[in-house]
Amino acid sequence: GAAEPELLDVMLPAREVGRMASAGHLIGVIDTTTFLLPQEPDRNTLRVVERTPDGGLAEASSYAPDGEIWAVEAGDGYVAAAIYDEAIEFHSVEVLDLTDPSSPVVGTRLGAEVSIVHETLEAHFDSHGNRLYFSHQDSDAILIHEVTAGRARQLAAHHPGGHLINFAVASKDVLAVAVRTGGDDWIEIVDTRDPSSPYVAGTFAIQEPADHVLTLDAEGHRVAVLCEDADGSEGSTTFSFVVDVSDPADPILALDGLLGGDWLALGAGILHT
Repeated sequence: GAAEPELLDVMLPAREVGRMASAGHLIGVIDTTTFLLPQEPDRNTLRVVERTPDGGLAEASSYAPDGEIWAVEAGDGYVAAAIYDEAIEFHSVEVLDLTDPSSPVVGTRLGAEVSIVHETLEAHFDSHGNRLYFSHQDSDAILIHEVTAGRARQLAAHHPGGHLINFAVASKDVLAVAVRTGGDDWIEIVDTRDPSSPYVAGTFAIQEPADHVLTLDAEGHRVAVLCEDADGSEGSTTFSFVVDVSDPADPILALDGLLGGDWLALGAGILHT
């Protein structure tokens, strides 16, 4: 959120970062040569990075699973990695215990084919605190897990009221889900205060001129949505807007009409597209 951000350090040899996840002072970095070819062997390393006393960065450890890492999420003392198998796409989720950053330990290996958002090649994968969220391939259910010392235990599953496009965790108590039925898209605001029994507290209908949602991200009481306006004669235009979910039962439009792109992220109160 700094007005003039300062470069602290550069970690090599990450030729291209496919995904990063931060939890406190830990950052996971995947080395990759190309995002579109997850079978590349350079995509196979998860690096655990710590901030040094002088403000720089140093690698504390690294982990290379049997398979290629497609996406990572970090929470309280753990990192979860979706592992790719070329034959069946995602074939497992490995949860690493990072209580000791210098020695990552696999606490749980879930046999889960994690689904992806085909428009943006994102994984249906998110985390917050000690909760891990993901959906199986060819399934619209969002599975909610509790992670303790690297051990993941499923608490519940949320079944949206239509086809799952993507989801994002706004806060410990709020989950935002982009849903499609036929030609209609909307956002479900799910109350997860009791993670064993999530329920839809409110909905937000996608407004014109949006044809459909591409993806979304969330932070605190804000949900940013990337949409596409498909015009057969003019091609397609992407744009984004922000929904305020401070009252989950009454989500309201907070910011509208920003130029979009192929990617969207919301962090430290700043929207990136």
